[in-house]
Amino acid sequence: MTRSTLRPYRAVGLAAVAAVVFATSLGTALAMGHHLQATAADDECTLGGPQCINIGITDGWFEGSTVEFQYAHDFFCEEPPSSAASSNCEAGARARVEPPSGEVGAPVWVLVPKGFTPPQSTLHCPVDGMCIDHPSTIDLSRAGGSSNAIFPAHSLLIDDDEELNSVWWPVKIVFVTSQDGWNALVAGQSLATLRQVQHAGEASADIDTNLFLWFEVFTPES
Repeated sequence: MTRSTLRPYRAVGLAAVAAVVFATSLGTALAMGHHLQATAADDECTLGGPQCINIGITDGWFEGSTVEFQYAHDFFCEEPPSSAASSNCEAGARARVEPPSGEVGAPVWVLVPKGFTPPQSTLHCPVDGMCIDHPSTIDLSRAGGSSNAIFPAHSLLIDDDEELNSVWWPVKIVFVTSQDGWNALVAGQSLATLRQVQHAGEASADIDTNLFLWFEVFTPES
């Protein structure tokens, strides 16, 4: 199912709230989101769910620090490339269709541990198939996995804060294949560290996808 149309936010127990569409700042929307999250089962709606109405937060890594990614809209995946996943999301082939509105920015790297189990506290999205505004499935057949795989638990890395604006972030997947490589990423939290881990043979090359995530970056200074 393609995610392509922005939906209005509706408050729990309040009158309908006007839609906030591709704003350069999510301050108002996120204030409402935090109110709604008081009724959510999941802390900060990291795991998503209908009670979150697409508003939630994950941590992410940026230039050696942990920052917040604040989400306000569901993911976007559209064929082609062909996908056998229920989400229409595909790994191993570059997107040919971009979201119909909103700016497309820099990549976000989805870092997936493979062949080992890292401490859950080092995973920004710690539960397979459950993360705010992420797909629950993805076709990994071009990347050596199954065609309707549960989207794996992972951490997130960016190398550009897009001037703290909400944009679409094209997803690149990297499989991290050793605990040592993962530990280096947890310590370094940067694209430079990722490149060192890849060069050492402890992670795959970047894998293109047709997946876009919509979020705004909040740094400690913002």
